[in-house]
Amino acid sequence: MGACGQAPHHSHPSHAMSERLAASLGYLLIYNPTLTPPPDTSKDDEDAQEEAHILFYTSRDRVASRDRMLRQVGLAKALVNFSEYAHSYKPPLMY
Repeated sequence: MGACGQAPHHSHPSHAMSERLAASLGYLLIYNPTLTPPPDTSKDDEDAQEEAHILFYTSRDRVASRDRMLRQVGLAKALVNFSEYAHSYKPPLMY
């Protein structure tokens, strides 16, 4: 990706294939889904439940909104759940 998350502009299609972009880390999130919020937190406050799972968060953007952090922890959890499902999936035998 180029500056501001934009892909670099190429005047010729062959240039797009030959240019290599370095990998970069947009954010780092460490979470533990077994953690719970403080006891005085409402059980209906799903955001507080999700926020309690975040142990560490940092991003290239020095400041990240709570909403962005919660979306990213939700995405991380979804990826873990999907990979667990995909790993345990046994396709039916075909005859």
